[in-house]
Amino acid sequence: MKDVYQLLNEVDVDLEEYDIPELTGFEKKKMKKRMKKKLHKRPITSRSTFVAITAAAFILFSVGIGTQSNAWANMPILGPLLEHYLGTDEDNTFESYKTVVGHTAKSDQGNITLNEVMIDEGRLLINSSFQPRSDSQQLDELNPFPTVWINGQEVSANGGGDVVQLNDSTFALFSSMDIQGLDLSQAMEIKIAYGDVGRDSLIKGDWTFEFMASGEALLAESKIIPINREFTLANGQRVEVAELIMSPVSSTLRYHIYSTNGLEYEFDVRFRVEDENGKIYEPTAENTLTEDAYFRFEVLTEEVSSLKITPFIISGKEGEEKTDLHNLLEEEAFEVNLR
Repeated sequence: MKDVYQLLNEVDVDLEEYDIPELTGFEKKKMKKRMKKKLHKRPITSRSTFVAITAAAFILFSVGIGTQSNAWANMPILGPLLEHYLGTDEDNTFESYKTVVGHTAKSDQGNITLNEVMIDEGRLLINSSFQPRSDSQQLDELNPFPTVWINGQEVSANGGGDVVQLNDSTFALFSSMDIQGLDLSQAMEIKIAYGDVGRDSLIKGDWTFEFMASGEALLAESKIIPINREFTLANGQRVEVAELIMSPVSSTLRYHIYSTNGLEYEFDVRFRVEDENGKIYEPTAENTLTEDAYFRFEVLTEEVSSLKITPFIISGKEGEEKTDLHNLLEEEAFEVNLR
């Protein structure tokens, strides 16, 4: 079966049918906001941050794609795929790891189509499209975050996301929802409900989707490297670096931070990750100041055989008590062999 990019490249599109104007003030403002990484205004803990990959402009068109179990549905995807959201190149597709739902829920406020989802290590990635009832609605601040239940239990609201305006009548909604402690090898009952697409409850509705999905295919190609390294900070805070998880979609360093009293953290502990070629990996997502912390970054290529991981500390305080502390703990640096 041809991959999605081959199919899209073979589509004959008459560009003269499309009127592609200059970016409007609204679009420029949206792009500026994404570049500044002001994401997920949904009320989540300040200890969870996400760096989203922004998307460029896209031309919408329809193309029939053959069906495949737990893969592509027999319908076109409205807007960019999850691969674009994750910043992968055209040669790297996640077709075999995704579940395409392809269902549309309607309300008097507009339609939402749940395009595709993917279960990665520790997160659920969601790609939906919103078509509002009319262009008169307040669309300056759309909320890409649904409420998610897995096997009947509501999952954490932590995560990140992005909104991409495709044209005057369609918006792509991307979200990455934290899900911890799940057995990816098992089929899961997933329920996704959008109830408030507009910020400040401006666009309310009931768009609900229920389906089965599994992370079994991704799990089969993932690798867990135990680290089990521990160190203690000068103030008594203890840090345990547990493991590095390498999946076809992401790399995740998992660690635990224990405060001295179980309540407050004087220091926040983060990591600089560098390969043997000197490349430093920036976080695509982080969750810190918690006993279940992680540092997620891009997929490692086959050419990378080792990583040097160096912890550093910044202030764990908030507000006026927060300082510009940034100390690299070279004495606690360690290497991880990947092969």
